[in-house]
Amino acid sequence: MRVRVSTVGVLEELGYAPVPCASGEEALDMLDGRDDVRLIITDVVMPGMTGPDLVAKVSRAYPHIKILFVTGYVGEAGEAEQFAGYEVLRKPFTVSALSRAVAGALGGMDGATERAA
Repeated sequence: MRVRVSTVGVLEELGYAPVPCASGEEALDMLDGRDDVRLIITDVVMPGMTGPDLVAKVSRAYPHIKILFVTGYVGEAGEAEQFAGYEVLRKPFTVSALSRAVAGALGGMDGATERAA
């Protein structure tokens, strides 16, 4: 929870409008009926639905939404096919690393008008 709270704060400072969600299920519920979310930032390991499980569902239902995986586990990212084609940010990360990863995931878009979940 502390990582989520601090990440949301940093994203706000960077000019994004994050919509924090406590779980993959909550993120899917939040997406229902919205068309302004451009990026999902998800941890790989979460209680209940994992990040890759969430991304599989989001990618099918919302193919326009970009993905940024966050992980604290060495060897987890880059070794699995499920991360191919996605930005991966390793914890702990700096503000500048988060900023670069978000910009990379969005394809270099200016974040001031983007929403991140």
